[in-house]
Amino acid sequence: ERTCAATRTVKDRSELVRLVFDPEGALAIDVRGKAPGRGVWLTADRAVFEEALSPRRVARTFRGRLKSLPDGQAETLRLEAVRQIEALMLQVVGLSRRAGALIMGMDAVRAVASDPNFTLILAEDLSPRSVQRATEAVGPDAVILRFGQRAKLGSMLGRTDVGVLGLRRSTWAERLRVESERWAGLRGARSPGEETV
Repeated sequence: ERTCAATRTVKDRSELVRLVFDPEGALAIDVRGKAPGRGVWLTADRAVFEEALSPRRVARTFRGRLKSLPDGQAETLRLEAVRQIEALMLQVVGLSRRAGALIMGMDAVRAVASDPNFTLILAEDLSPRSVQRATEAVGPDAVILRFGQRAKLGSMLGRTDVGVLGLRRSTWAERLRVESERWAGLRGARSPGEETV
């Protein structure tokens, strides 16, 4: 657990994003929370992030170690955090495939999607008809995530295009859910996929 520098609330590290000063003294995003150096933790929420890095709050957020940010750097840092978290999510998808836990393709997913605690992964550029077909097949307790592009998911998985993926309850599915909440919070979207990066 860590304390958010903006809200002063104690939260699990999975709900926060760390900003750290690199060895050259520049501010950088550390989504894994493992980079060396002093830093601050912020709640993975767009409004909190933007307020903490606003001109009137940045000195307080960093306890005087940083007086101001150049114009546009706060937004650049937020977008970099979103990009890094999405890369982590894609990495989890790849690892789950290598572990044999990933289900690929509409027909394969629809065949097992009614299992309880199923996680359905839909590409952001999936057609509305395909989204409807996939979501109709899942049970009421399913987690539905929308991220990535079909071509990007496909190339990562050794296919041309992949728009529908699934995971049964597993540590992979839980990790993906946790990362998707941070990702959605920093994007300002309450459900993943509302905003395209």
